[in-house]
Amino acid sequence: QAHKVRRAASFASGGSVQKKISRIINYFSFTAGVLFHLSKFRRYKSVIVYSNPPILPYATVLANKLFHTKIVFVAYDIYPEVAYASHSVNKGSLIDKTMKFINHRLYSRASMVIALTDEMRRFILKNRPEIDESRVAVIPNWAHEGVQKANEEAYQHFGYNKNQFIVSYFGNMGICQDVETMVEAIRFLKDDAQIQFLIVGHGNKKEWVETQTREFSNVKVLDFLTGSEFEQALAISSCGIVSLERGLAGTCAPSKYYSYLQSSCSVIAIAEESSYLVREVKEEKIGYAVNIGDSAKLADVIKETAQNSAECDGMKRRAHALYEREYTRLNAMRKYDETMHQLLNEKK
Repeated sequence: QAHKVRRAASFASGGSVQKKISRIINYFSFTAGVLFHLSKFRRYKSVIVYSNPPILPYATVLANKLFHTKIVFVAYDIYPEVAYASHSVNKGSLIDKTMKFINHRLYSRASMVIALTDEMRRFILKNRPEIDESRVAVIPNWAHEGVQKANEEAYQHFGYNKNQFIVSYFGNMGICQDVETMVEAIRFLKDDAQIQFLIVGHGNKKEWVETQTREFSNVKVLDFLTGSEFEQALAISSCGIVSLERGLAGTCAPSKYYSYLQSSCSVIAIAEESSYLVREVKEEKIGYAVNIGDSAKLADVIKETAQNSAECDGMKRRAHALYEREYTRLNAMRKYDETMHQLLNEKK
């Protein structure tokens, strides 16, 4: 069966000076583009909508009101709580009130809400009284890239050798990520030539990270990588760091965590003790968990892992086994398939 893709136009505004304004323009222009095609929603029994941009779900609320189209809401991030924790939105502001207005109508009309983790599901049920537990399912994300084996070419491409222990950080370096603990740990380890740091991504903290680590010979900070180059970087990584700032438990799930697991990387989680990341890393024995701000412990566990190759290899095997058991794309697609079949077969 042929499938048709219709893309909604939006302003692709950018620029480093007024990123917040640019993001708002992007949000509203894309949502306007979707609303322009709203009449086409009458053809469909259901629509899947994501939490980014956070105002987009209102288009599906209108579709539900006008055409009784069922809503499946996939909560990648929980707004406005993520915005509160990252200090990008103030409580009581116009944007805050708009998000709450949309949330009330969205959660009261959604046929199903998809949470990425059990922790996120509990957060939704506690903070969104409009929806009952039978309408909140857990379907994790998965890794989107392929898997490569580490080879000499990959090591040379990034300026390393196979005898070095490469600690990688991939993804956003923004207000939701605690990169300060990592940078301070790098400072402790700056004279250890065996331990190398590869930091890749973007975000409003990236410039600060570059400035703080510029004098260290064991750090490389690179722009966002894609495709084969990203796969090569993952392949040579001995372990991967994932982090969440305080106050974000239950509101989001770092996507690069799944990439680490798929690529057989041991994981170091920098997060609050209550975070699902901390619990899973410890229970599955795939790495270490470090409290936010505890850079000395982070430096210690990196050094300990680098010196114990047998232990590190065991963590890597368990990480990949966890991915195959819980987080493959096939597993997620099966859950989406079951959810959609159940939803579409429900009697009105």
